[in-house]
Amino acid sequence: MINTKPSFVKKLQAKGIADTRAQALKYGVGQIHAGICNMDADNRIAFEEHYGGPGGIYKLLYDFSECEEGLRNIYPQRYSLKD
Repeated sequence: MINTKPSFVKKLQAKGIADTRAQALKYGVGQIHAGICNMDADNRIAFEEHYGGPGGIYKLLYDFSECEEGLRNIYPQRYSLKD
């Protein structure tokens, strides 16, 4: 079967993301996707409760950067992190 879907990197580039950042995002999003896909239903519900909805991915990134030494905190441009 021939894959007719555009690559995620090309999709990101079409949205104005630089090639070098698009490659890194492809890897990172793939890791998040795999982690969520391997969760059981209870864990997926818990994840969605904390990181679903407006600003969800930014809440996840902020929580991660708070726990890892030397990482810059990433704040969403449009949403509040009041949780």
